[in-house]
Amino acid sequence: MHKKILIMGLPGAGKTTLAKQLALRLNAVHFNADDVRANVSKDLGFSEPDRVEQARRMGWLCNQVVKVGCFAIADFICPTPATRAAFLHGGEAFVIWLDRIQVGTFADTNRMFVPPDRFDLRVTAHGPPEYWAEQAMMRLRPVFDPKNRRRCSLAAISRFTRGIGRSSSRGCNASARPASQCATRKALTTKIRSISSTSRRASSTACANFRRGSSPRRAARGSAAPDRSRSCPMAMISG
Repeated sequence: MHKKILIMGLPGAGKTTLAKQLALRLNAVHFNADDVRANVSKDLGFSEPDRVEQARRMGWLCNQVVKVGCFAIADFICPTPATRAAFLHGGEAFVIWLDRIQVGTFADTNRMFVPPDRFDLRVTAHGPPEYWAEQAMMRLRPVFDPKNRRRCSLAAISRFTRGIGRSSSRGCNASARPASQCATRKALTTKIRSISSTSRRASSTACANFRRGSSPRRAARGSAAPDRSRSCPMAMISG
């Protein structure tokens, strides 16, 4: 999963707006090109070599954030293959190309801009920034897939412990495996059964409270409990 993110495109395409929406969702550090130029790159202009150096600095700033385990978003034009290579130096990135407009606000940038050959998400003119932020999130942090074999639920743990229980009830064949493996197996079985039992008791209590609609404040006031459905939202985790 890439934690270094580049949002690029022509001036006026909406890069900063999208970057702010995505930064809120990822709790990311957001580097805006105008802010970086005003505070870090005051010595740089808008010639092609200066743009390459600006891209290198933007990439370096993002790399420092990623090193400590956080998301970093850079939004700037990044108009040429050379600027993109400079930004990617030191670490690959998730690239979002805002292809929403055909002509930007600056003629020299329009002449210089080369559409990227590689990108992870292409943003078109259809859809608000919130929609495209969610599209990026689905690629950066995929949603839970119920078909994934690695999923873990209380029901799965229960089936696992029942299977171990049937196996352990037949005894550990010392001739088939070392005694240390038998001891480890028994300790693991006991631990998982304890977790499963605790989770079941907690979900049962929550279901009972939900059905009664009880709470300390309502009991103190002596008010009647509201009429609630008998279905309990906690039942789904009770295995």
